Amino acid sequence: MKLNVRISIIIGAVVLLTSAGIGIVILEISSRILEKAILDAISVKNSSNTELLYAILKDQLDILEEIATRNRVRSMNWEIVRPALTHDVSHIGALDLAMVTPGGISHYVTDNSTLDIRDRGYFKRAMAGERNIELVFSRLINRIVVMFAVPVLRDDEPDAPVVGVLVARKDGGHALSDIIINLKSSMPSGYSFMVDNDGTFIAHPEIELVSSQFNPITEAKTDPSLKPVADMIETALKKRSGIFRYTYEKKDMIGCYEEVPDYPWLLFSLIERDDVDNKLTSMRIIVLIASIAASAFLTGVLTYIGSRSVLISLEERERITREAIERRAEIEKLMNALKESSESRTVFLSNVSNEMADPINNIIRLSSLLSKFTEIKEEHKKNLETINDEGMKLFKIINDILDILKIESGKMIIKPVKYKLPELISEITTQYSFLTEDKPIQYKLVIDGKLPVNLAGDELRIKQICNHILANAFKYTYTGSITVDITGKLKNGIVILVIKIMDTGVGIAEDKLKSVFVNYGRGSGGLGLFLCKQLAELMKGALSVTSEHGKGSVFTLSVPQKLLSNETIGADTAKKLIAYKY
Repeated sequence: MKLNVRISIIIGAVVLLTSAGIGIVILEISSRILEKAILDAISVKNSSNTELLYAILKDQLDILEEIATRNRVRSMNWEIVRPALTHDVSHIGALDLAMVTPGGISHYVTDNSTLDIRDRGYFKRAMAGERNIELVFSRLINRIVVMFAVPVLRDDEPDAPVVGVLVARKDGGHALSDIIINLKSSMPSGYSFMVDNDGTFIAHPEIELVSSQFNPITEAKTDPSLKPVADMIETALKKRSGIFRYTYEKKDMIGCYEEVPDYPWLLFSLIERDDVDNKLTSMRIIVLIASIAASAFLTGVLTYIGSRSVLISLEERERITREAIERRAEIEKLMNALKESSESRTVFLSNVSNEMADPINNIIRLSSLLSKFTEIKEEHKKNLETINDEGMKLFKIINDILDILKIESGKMIIKPVKYKLPELISEITTQYSFLTEDKPIQYKLVIDGKLPVNLAGDELRIKQICNHILANAFKYTYTGSITVDITGKLKNGIVILVIKIMDTGVGIAEDKLKSVFVNYGRGSGGLGLFLCKQLAELMKGALSVTSEHGKGSVFTLSVPQKLLSNETIGADTAKKLIAYKY
């Protein structure tokens, strides 16, 4: 047998055996990694569904609260309120609406009946100023219902007293169940359900379980087959979030649970273990095929190279090595040229921006100084003010360009500092309260007294982003409202600060929505929004937008901030901030 053939066979056998061993190890490790990835994906999906459920419930309460702010409802005069609410019953998908007096007497719209509900928790919480949702057994219609309750305030003042309660009665079997039925699952067999603090079903694909107030923990005392489900729910009620496994009706189940924000409820997402195994099997097959293909290819390549390397002369190998070095040098030269070109562009733009800044700054100062002379005619003063305003706009554009160049060159540094959240909120919102004097716009701030006071983060960049979005909102909103909604979610010592800026302005056309944050080219949202998006991501946060042309836009900024203490801003500070008097 020739030397080159024997060398090829030996190298091929060694490579094949080594590749097979490595493939087996990779298959085992990848299986574990894939299983963990699937479970993590299920957990992430459930968290997303929990947030979606919370948002849907919040929207439904928002709609009811909007009805409660109408002047007719605030009159608390049943003869006026009832006709005004009649069309809203079907509009919001309710069985009935009711006006409740401070004494606890509810007046229902549909049949004009009354009922004393002063002992109901949802009524007491609403009278205390807290909007809420509760699943109860209706004494009026003798079945399970979901009660949505919001306070009716005398007026829009921050400290306005509660003059009554507006209640929406919805079907107990469907109101919550219809929401969780539509929540998407990661697997074909997946489904969700929800329980209250006692473990009673309040939402389930099988509606009769909700209507009958089925409680697996209670039922397991007489039906041992339910014990795995009961144990799982009892554990979840203690831990409030996690992943679980159990067997029920000869099916291995796996899933996760998480608490619904602001409610004493747990949302569960379940799938059958077979779904995970089937997905793992598919992935294992893909990994195995890839390993075999890679092994075969590697075997062939290395066998060819090994056999060729024995036969190629020393001079040939030296020539190949020399050519490889020359090509590598050419590639490095080309990469350096590209890098120098990019750096030159950045330096050029930076120099131009800096050179422009001084003369523009001089124009702003001179126009401001000249406008103060009393001898100047009013017409000329207005022209000078226009020059000053346009100069300020140019100055802001130059600053945006410089910030973008810093980001592109990797020189932009996020500087976390200790700050007080109420002061940041006031600085962002108060300056715009004067802009409503010339426009028929309602400017609102929505915050919770439970927000923390002391945080650490780059407050300057948060302010920069919010100021740009608010400036756009006031620029493109002519009627309706502009609302700033600030919430926070605490997790592992980090507060996810969420600032929503909502307007009823001109909105953004659907074909332009995707390009709002793209690079600063034609059809984009301009320098400002592109810069805002980059700054949010540098702070490990996100900036997104939803919009409908002609109806308005919602910009959502979420940034992680370090929690420095458990002190909250409190109701008094919240009221001052809402009134722009902090």
